Amino acid sequence: MKFAIARNALCLGWTGWVWMFCAMSANAQTNSFTFSFNDPDRNGREIPVNFHHDLGTEGLSPLVVIAHGFVMTPSDYDDLVLNLVGEGYVVGLVDTESGFAPSHGDFALDLAFVIRHAAEEVSELAGLLGSASALIGHSMGGGASWLAAADLGDELDALIGLAPAETTPSALAAGTDVVTPTLLISGSSDEVTPPDTQHVPLYNSLQSVDCRAWVSLVNGGHCGFADAGSLCDFGEILFSGMTRQVQQTHSFSLINRWLDHHLRATMEGLAPMVDYALQASDDVELELSCDWTDVPLSGNPLQEIVFWPNPATHEVRFETPSQSSFAVTWRAWSSQGRELDMTWEAPGILDVHHWPNGWVLIQGVSDQGHVIRQGRLFVIH
Repeated sequence: MKFAIARNALCLGWTGWVWMFCAMSANAQTNSFTFSFNDPDRNGREIPVNFHHDLGTEGLSPLVVIAHGFVMTPSDYDDLVLNLVGEGYVVGLVDTESGFAPSHGDFALDLAFVIRHAAEEVSELAGLLGSASALIGHSMGGGASWLAAADLGDELDALIGLAPAETTPSALAAGTDVVTPTLLISGSSDEVTPPDTQHVPLYNSLQSVDCRAWVSLVNGGHCGFADAGSLCDFGEILFSGMTRQVQQTHSFSLINRWLDHHLRATMEGLAPMVDYALQASDDVELELSCDWTDVPLSGNPLQEIVFWPNPATHEVRFETPSQSSFAVTWRAWSSQGRELDMTWEAPGILDVHHWPNGWVLIQGVSDQGHVIRQGRLFVIH
């Protein structure tokens, strides 16, 4: 059937930049339907999937498959679906293992089967799906997504865990076989799947992943990633931390930027994600274990900065704003994506003794916001 999704409670009472996010997807004309896959290798197991896509999207779209949490269903993620459809993705929600005795292993195999077979089997999506795909899993679905990603290998382009939980078979053990770029978003006040015993170990298990990102939402919870009114809320009935609206705004914004880079190879790379985390630094803590600086941050050719000495221990010299023929604002970033303080000892001499060891990216930004100068400095104390 075809219908326009209403924005409902997500828009109520929001202002400023949050309202801008709300308005972006409010008018998406969504085509929604259910398709049931049949897995011949598992005795004809039926895998019903609820698909959604925007009728107005032009060209081929990446596929994003969502895995629900424990005793939850696809209908508990309407807000996330609306966000992703508004971003131009085809979204599939796997509707299996929603009871009180789920099989995590079967759920993972369902997720992998949909990723592999959606383009060839779902006639309603003919001519709509591109080759890129992602998995987003919440809670139990996060752990199952680790299992599925380990099975899919490089067939999967992006993996996102929202408060992921350990599973049986072990998602923690499967993490060593995951090679997909992975974003994990954790709520620091999550008492359903505590970060220290669930999210952190699952993140650290990703030893074969070349690009991974850890996000902690300060005072964020477990159920705030999903819609209000689900059974999940009973597990956090006394929760009084970050509001659902704020948690969804932050998580959806970060999800969008992660998917843009890994599914669409945008020119900006992961810089918009880093910028967002800096602007929302009271609520969002971000660490990146990949080099997000490989992609130019503007369409303009970059002029390379030469530092001396390089490596540097206490101070470094290079061309300063006063010596430049154009107006430049200087910024520095650690390899984990954190902005560093710029302390000038004198014109042309930068104090780096307080910076962490490792690679630092230094950029010169024009008045129009374009990165026009860039260089890498290695700091060692």
